Amino acid sequence: MEAKLFGIGVGPGDPELMTIKAKRILNEVDIIFTPVSRENKKSRALEIIEDIIDYEDRIKKLVFPMSADQTKKKKYWKRNTQIIIGKLKENKKLAFITIGDPLFYGTYNYILKNIKKENTEEIGSFDNLIETIPGITSINASTARLNLPLTCGDEKLIILPGIPDIKEIEGILADFENVVILKLSRNYKQFINFLKDSGYENKFAFISKCNYTEEFITTDLAELEEREIDYLSLMILKNEIGEIHHV
Repeated sequence: MEAKLFGIGVGPGDPELMTIKAKRILNEVDIIFTPVSRENKKSRALEIIEDIIDYEDRIKKLVFPMSADQTKKKKYWKRNTQIIIGKLKENKKLAFITIGDPLFYGTYNYILKNIKKENTEEIGSFDNLIETIPGITSINASTARLNLPLTCGDEKLIILPGIPDIKEIEGILADFENVVILKLSRNYKQFINFLKDSGYENKFAFISKCNYTEEFITTDLAELEEREIDYLSLMILKNEIGEIHHV
């Protein structure tokens, strides 16, 4: 049996949005790795597949702590890479699952980078060892949920991994007709005040936990001012947003 690692995006939350190819491979592999921030933490990626994949005795959690300490994080990245390489040396077929798309701000990126650094020639070339199966991102899911075109014609789009310093925002909004901001906790209160003061109170859509039972959608800044912001949240800013519709 040929050793193989599949990086698999299982989509934004709705199991029906996972690809047919992802489902087939998950039913075939020997081990399914899933990232968690703590050993006793539930895996969101695993929750997505649990009702459609028979994974009993094939799950292995890998801890990737959420920490600002880069030295600590790199230690876990390297340790988890070694665990995966060890299984590849046993000629196992492996899957590493992530929510959304594995290469879009995914934990899987760190595994890929570390495997590239390792000498894996005894197992096989990097390209033969690794196959990545794309998944629907939270951005795709959110715009579909809102029936909101993300870009039209010659419009430009920028995706930000967090709220930038407030002084940068005006320039970004001037240069891009469409702005998507992920991981909204940093500078959040200042950002809400900025939107109120700069005429963007009717030019945004906020969505949290898209496709989950706890989903929350609003275009009203007042609903966000005192709200606790979940990690799985994003905001879409558009110069022309129109009326938001969702089922």
